[in-house]
Amino acid sequence: MINTKHTIIEIKEFYCKGLSKLKIERFLKKTKKDPRVYSGVFNTPFNDISNKAKDYGFILEEFKHIILRFPQIIGLNPEHVLSKAKRYGFSITKFKSLILKFPQIIALDPEHVLNKAKIYGFTKKEFLNLMLRHPQIIALDPRNILPKAKIYGFDVNKFVILILRNPQIMDLNPEHVLSKASVYGFTKKEFLSLILRHPQITGLDPEHVLKKLRIYGFSDKLIRKIIIKNPPVVDLDHNKILRLNLRLGKLIGLDEQKIKEISFKYYFLNITNPYKKIAVFDVLRNFGFNPNNLDQLIKSKFYLKYNRTISQERLLELKIDSICSWLNTRISIKENNSCITWSELPLKVRNNYKKSFEDIVKKKKYAIHGMRETIAKKRGFVKKSSLTRKLKSAKFKVRLK
Repeated sequence: MINTKHTIIEIKEFYCKGLSKLKIERFLKKTKKDPRVYSGVFNTPFNDISNKAKDYGFILEEFKHIILRFPQIIGLNPEHVLSKAKRYGFSITKFKSLILKFPQIIALDPEHVLNKAKIYGFTKKEFLNLMLRHPQIIALDPRNILPKAKIYGFDVNKFVILILRNPQIMDLNPEHVLSKASVYGFTKKEFLSLILRHPQITGLDPEHVLKKLRIYGFSDKLIRKIIIKNPPVVDLDHNKILRLNLRLGKLIGLDEQKIKEISFKYYFLNITNPYKKIAVFDVLRNFGFNPNNLDQLIKSKFYLKYNRTISQERLLELKIDSICSWLNTRISIKENNSCITWSELPLKVRNNYKKSFEDIVKKKKYAIHGMRETIAKKRGFVKKSSLTRKLKSAKFKVRLK
């Protein structure tokens, strides 16, 4: 071990305060592997560290975290380090923010780093912006990236951005990834477009994805259309989604086959958060919802407005829009829309809902931050309670896809 001015306990107390035990252990292992690099950590007086932090313009806590990741900074001249900002084209403030994210940039030659912009096909301005948003681009080696970009058929700059969003792509075999396109039934161009939009698809087993989506009774051709339209659908647990869709669909008067058919057509039946689905189901069930009564209300309103009977497909759309609007969900109610708003429901139904509302939102399974508060605020049922004190800080919004 190093001959030190500070003991391990003092080092832990000064540098590692607030860190997890695992991070502290990793740091101490590094000091054993490379004692010369970390000699400054063990031998520089703590007052000198505080003064250096001020010279750089960092608060002490920030500077300590930089030291843990790049201990060589202790022995460097702050003026010399900060002078590199001009060579990059950064302001001092932006350069310091970059050091916080990626301290190793201090040891790199600005000309060498900026030369990568030409190799990747970025302008200097684009590359500097990327460095600020994704500092790990500095560590990427063009010699590893260019051959893989060529195999995939991507432009180099698009491939770099893809790696920054999803670094594990660099660990995958391009030939193996591209072979998945034929399993899905996509052309190479379609599959590359999907990878850019949803890089996680590269790590999924196509057979498993297709099997999940076939439970709806879709053909492979329709499954491909669904994936192209909404790539994140490949990540979802469709057994759970369909199980909840069946409960909700039957509640509004649909049979199983119809529910499967429209699961991806109508956004109401494709809420991916199971808590929201269960909440919708329980709210409707608890105030004695009757789909036939809603049908009659929509038919009457539609006939008065348009002087003609409504089609079954349009009726279903308006029924779904109506239920969504009651639960404070985000829907696009156009002008002259014939959906039934909450205020148009019979008074008896609304009163029943009020009685059951407080019991429903107290259940633990709805304890998502802001969910109770959002519904309570919209309906105005909860006054002078602990819920109303939280309304101002509630960030939760129901989003339907």
